[in-house]
Amino acid sequence: MIDIILCIICCALLVVGLKLFDVKGVQSFPAIVINYLTCTVCGFLFLEDKNISSIVHTEWLKYALFLGLLFICIFLIINQTAKHFGASTASVSMKLGLVFPIIFSAILYHEPFSTLKIIGTIAALIAVILCSYKPAEEHHQRHAYLFLLPLIAFVGSGACDSIVQFMQKNYVKQAESAVFNFALFFAALLCGSIILIIQLIRKQESIGQKEIIGGIALGIPNYFSMYFLVSALNNSGYQSSVLFPTINIGTVLLTTFFSLLYFKEFLSKLNWLGLGLAVVGIGLMFVG
Repeated sequence: MIDIILCIICCALLVVGLKLFDVKGVQSFPAIVINYLTCTVCGFLFLEDKNISSIVHTEWLKYALFLGLLFICIFLIINQTAKHFGASTASVSMKLGLVFPIIFSAILYHEPFSTLKIIGTIAALIAVILCSYKPAEEHHQRHAYLFLLPLIAFVGSGACDSIVQFMQKNYVKQAESAVFNFALFFAALLCGSIILIIQLIRKQESIGQKEIIGGIALGIPNYFSMYFLVSALNNSGYQSSVLFPTINIGTVLLTTFFSLLYFKEFLSKLNWLGLGLAVVGIGLMFVG
């Protein structure tokens, strides 16, 4: 149970940390690249076998590189969602990506997809929309396209989870899980670093003390959110169908608590309804 609690805390800190980038004036992209450097270092330190040259010969290397680029893109989208809509909305959009692995499993692996799971999936989609809504007086501050951010975060997070799920079932042996996770973080670092170097040369970005501290502070919960998730899957005794909904519900609720307490975010009745639907949606997928 302690692994589940720590995973929830790390996931919530991850979203809150992205919101703090905007509050503290941290440049998002350099800090996110440093975040993946921190994740890569943590991943290497926790590897039992430090000889990682075997990665070059794995079947899944090209997929890891693709996922690394996707991770960077989705991280930026989640950051922008937290900036424009609040940490609670970003958390709901990201964590409700859970519906995609469920649909993916039903179609590809023929796992049962009950009526309750269908209703839960629909409730999740409605929840993202309701949680993204802000009062009318705030609308003039945003361009219309910004309202796509929570949807992209929702779809992108679900896509990442589904692709990782597919890779682990079809290409990655159980003994390779740790090195696969390391490879994902390293690939994200590699893709992000290339883009960042180009931007630094063009003087479109800069790296200062805030970005370094922010990136390290974000990278630690980012890495350990995955570390404790894997530990919970291996040691908690709970099935994944119980574990994932519990972690997602806990993350959404804890992030909302942080947002109300620290950021003084205003939640309208529709936002509260969206949060309620998020809990109901995940709950239905759990019991279904």
